[in-house]
Amino acid sequence: LNEQRKRFTSVLIHDLKGPLVPIIGFSQKLYSRNEIGREKIVEYARAIYHASMKLAATIDHVSAELRGNRLQHSYGCEIFDIGQLLESVVACYSPKAELDHIEFSMQCRGDGDRMLFSGDSAKLQTLFENLIGNAVKYARSRVGIELVREGGKLVLIIDDDGVGIEKKYHEKIFDEYFQIPNSKEGSGVGLYSVRKIVEHYHGAIRVGESPHG
Repeated sequence: LNEQRKRFTSVLIHDLKGPLVPIIGFSQKLYSRNEIGREKIVEYARAIYHASMKLAATIDHVSAELRGNRLQHSYGCEIFDIGQLLESVVACYSPKAELDHIEFSMQCRGDGDRMLFSGDSAKLQTLFENLIGNAVKYARSRVGIELVREGGKLVLIIDDDGVGIEKKYHEKIFDEYFQIPNSKEGSGVGLYSVRKIVEHYHGAIRVGESPHG
C-alpha cells in the first residue's frame, strides 16, 4: 500500500507540473513586455485560463479518487481530434521555447482535415506534455514534432538537437524513478507514465538518435 501511495503521489506531482508550464510562460510574456496589443493579451489570458482549468480538474479528479480510496488513475473514453490536442500542447510550451531560443517545427498528416482518436484526452495530453517538455528541456535550438496516421496506427515522432542519450540507457529511461546520471532536474516518473499510457493503447515506444542531434 505504501508503494502504491508513493507511486500515486509521484505521478500526481508530475501531472500537476504540466499545467504550470503555460501559466508561468504566458504570465512572463504579460509582465516582461512593455507594449502588448489587446489581441495578444486575450490570447495569453485564454491560455492561462485553460491551463488553470486543467489544474483544477486534475485536483478534483484526484480528490474523487482519494475519497473512493482508489490509488490508480482510471481511463476515460471520448472521441477527440488528437492533432488539435497536440497543437494546443505545443502552443502551451511556445513561451518557454521562445525564452530559451528554441524553434518548433510541427507537422500533422492524416486522412483528412481532422485526426480523430477514441480515448482519454487528458492522458494523451499528459503524454504529449511529458515528451515535448523533455525535448524543450534538452534541446539546443530546435524541436521537431510529427504526427502521422498510417492506416489504423498513429505514429508520433519527437526529435531535438540536444546531446542525446547513451544507448545503454535507451530502455532504462522508461523505468520508474530512473534518471540518467547528470540529467537535468526531474522526478523520474515522466517517461514511465508515458510508457504506461502507450501500453494501455497497445502501442510501442522507443528512443533513438535524431538526425538533428
